[in-house]
Amino acid sequence: MERAEALAEQIRAGIEALVVEHEGEHYSVTASIGLAQINPTDTSTKAIMARADEGSYLAKGRGRHQVVVVLVSGA
Repeated sequence: MERAEALAEQIRAGIEALVVEHEGEHYSVTASIGLAQINPTDTSTKAIMARADEGSYLAKGRGRHQVVVVLVSGA
């Protein structure tokens, strides 16, 4: 998870660093990324994706522009 989190942070920072110019205006975007660990107790990819989605919403709720890791209780 440490490597995944570091990679997600690099991606997030890279997106934030991009500036697009169009008709004299400058635009930038940011990213909120949720990560979820795959656990032996997972019964479907939907459960994993739901945790990752939860992480992205948590990141947005905490002020955006960040990576949030969501772990399974007891993991």
